[in-house]
Amino acid sequence: MKSLHRYLPLPLLFSPARPITSPYLRASLHSKPPADNEDPVQLTPNIAEGQHENRVLEALRPLLLDAGGRWLLTQDGKAIYAKFKFKAGFGRTWDFMSAVAEQCKKENHHPEWTNVSAALPREATGIVKGKDVQVYNQVEITWKTHRPEGLTIKDVRMARFCDEIAGEKGGGERKKG
Repeated sequence: MKSLHRYLPLPLLFSPARPITSPYLRASLHSKPPADNEDPVQLTPNIAEGQHENRVLEALRPLLLDAGGRWLLTQDGKAIYAKFKFKAGFGRTWDFMSAVAEQCKKENHHPEWTNVSAALPREATGIVKGKDVQVYNQVEITWKTHRPEGLTIKDVRMARFCDEIAGEKGGGERKKG
């Protein structure tokens, strides 16, 4: 399975002046979360130069997993990540991706994304006979800005757009990590 260790939940309350702490951080997929007596890792959203920091942070806050949203801040704070799962299968997944692609043209902004998850061994799926299973009904999306590097209001707007379209296309089921 694809390692998602670089994607971390972000606490609901944060400010630009105070680093964010997360007890959920995992150094790698195989390590355990820090114990209660261990110091949490500091996380801070990395807002791109030239962006109105408070505006980006206020728009970002409700989208994050810890605030009831589905998005996670990446470890470097320069991107946000989410998975969307569509019960109706590949057709709805494709409709979602097409709608996002159209909005990308309007915003002149593109995601890093895939709708093909790593093959699952048939033992993990309960399938006794047959081949390994590919999962095509979900989409993994990362929004980040390359120039200027860091989170921008475009990343946040596109994440919000993804949430809205997923709801319309039947992708309301949250897919964590």
